[in-house]
Amino acid sequence: AAVSGLVGKLGLDTDHGVTLDTDITGYLVRALLLTLTLVVNSSMITVYTRSLSLSTSGAVASVLNTAANMVTSAVMSVVIFGEQLSWQWTLGAVLIMTGVSLLIFDDDNGNCDKKEA
Repeated sequence: AAVSGLVGKLGLDTDHGVTLDTDITGYLVRALLLTLTLVVNSSMITVYTRSLSLSTSGAVASVLNTAANMVTSAVMSVVIFGEQLSWQWTLGAVLIMTGVSLLIFDDDNGNCDKKEA
């Protein structure tokens, strides 16, 4: 989702992406970026659906997907757009990652206990 958002922003945003020129090259690049947005979204849905089927809990797959999108968005915003992350954002990200880790480790431990019983 984060990559799709980036490609969409590059395709539609006139500040960071392709400028609205009247030449055919600008339109072709914009169309290519928008098509790539659809391809990336389709791939993301396929991978997410697969992770739901392989996961023992739908909640773990959803939380892990959300966390991965958050980290990817943060990295891309800093690297590509030169944004600065505030300490509040960083603290929130650490808390979310801690929660994701607890969910995943708790799910793993719960499955081991059930198998032994």
